Amino acid sequence: MKFIREDFKRVNLEPGKYYYQIKTQILEIDIEPCAGGFCVAIYYPDQKLAFPKKCTNHEGYDQSINSLVGERREETWDKALKIAGELFDKFPFVP
Repeated sequence: MKFIREDFKRVNLEPGKYYYQIKTQILEIDIEPCAGGFCVAIYYPDQKLAFPKKCTNHEGYDQSINSLVGERREETWDKALKIAGELFDKFPFVP
């Protein structure tokens, strides 16, 4: 499955903390800012991980995605979207 940024809704947790999400009745796909760019996770409705989280792991990052700019930020998003698609394709039952 190929995702685009607009597929994901921003979920605000508290000031300065958020993640991006696609939620259906049978799964939730999250893209979460982290020190390596983004972590991507798929959860079942009971909030158990369907697979281990995967990180974009862009080397040299020691800050959150908020501090990335321009091309590097887009690269990181592209990698996160690709990982989300790969994990989604492995999901045993797709909505």
